Amino acid sequence: MKPSPSTRYQPTDNGYQITGSREIFNRTLYGSHANDTLQERFFTLAGDTPLVMGTVTDWSKHTACHYAKCGVLMSGLALTPGVIVPHFYSSEVDNSSQWFHEALDTTAVFRNGWMDYRLQQFSPWFPDARVTMSVFPLMPEDGFLVQYRITTDQRVIFCAGFGGVTDFMGRFEYAGVKERMFHASDCQGNTVVCKKNKALVCGKRGDKMWIGASFPVQVQVGDAASLEKHAPGMFLASPRSDAAPAVRLSAPILPDQTLEGFIVVLRNQDESVLDGWLRHKDPAAFLKQQIRFKHAAVSVHTPDTLFNLTVPPTVLAMDASWHKRTFHHGAHGYHTPFLG
Repeated sequence: MKPSPSTRYQPTDNGYQITGSREIFNRTLYGSHANDTLQERFFTLAGDTPLVMGTVTDWSKHTACHYAKCGVLMSGLALTPGVIVPHFYSSEVDNSSQWFHEALDTTAVFRNGWMDYRLQQFSPWFPDARVTMSVFPLMPEDGFLVQYRITTDQRVIFCAGFGGVTDFMGRFEYAGVKERMFHASDCQGNTVVCKKNKALVCGKRGDKMWIGASFPVQVQVGDAASLEKHAPGMFLASPRSDAAPAVRLSAPILPDQTLEGFIVVLRNQDESVLDGWLRHKDPAAFLKQQIRFKHAAVSVHTPDTLFNLTVPPTVLAMDASWHKRTFHHGAHGYHTPFLG
């Protein structure tokens, strides 16, 4: 997918601001080196719109460095479960609910290691809902954290869907690869166990993905086909599917109430590790600090502000290219010890 002609980039503090872009999974967030004893490497794929996917690549399984999905997280707002309020010109447009990654007025900021988003005016049906989001890679564990702040002057329902733990299947950094998109088939063979404020998704390959929220949510098993095809309102009403299960998180937000908290996605760890993250008082500040430690490896100060902004992302990519004692061919694509 090429950038839209209306896409604009503006230098900002510790990164750059992107407006008008509809691209997904084009901002790779790198974690730590805690699991460099393994051949595989975990990455978080965020993008110019707030759709997030955990992925893992392993050159020893496929020399072209295919990725496996470790779950896709999408979130949004709805007015009423199971109800569609169509736009006057199309019954396929639901005015009463919206996924955040499908909002048309998203301002994204790449902060050299994490993503910030600001969204508003999702629909004429809730014009005063305001959303800010941030996406961070976890450290030292494999996973990611999504921080939310949502304000509204009317009752709305927060909704999140998560699922799709697969085998190695394609090169997700390329926009033309169809496998990179979320499909209900990604959830076939997965099992979901729901608990209070959290759930465990197990894939056929043996990966175990925890998801939990720091704020009160209802946790249920929904239908991945609905998550793929429908807006949040219909996904909230989707029946349980054991053939293609997806985790469904929901929480009402009352008028003049602020929902503030975070969702953690964690790979191949004990439940106690997830609980530790959910109890963390300020995980965003901690993760920002860890990312800035990486920036500090190389510090450049010149009269050219734009040139200075190119250094931190280069440092991050160079750091991610190391795998234990080996410098790999790429930071995520072709993350392999090829010679040359």
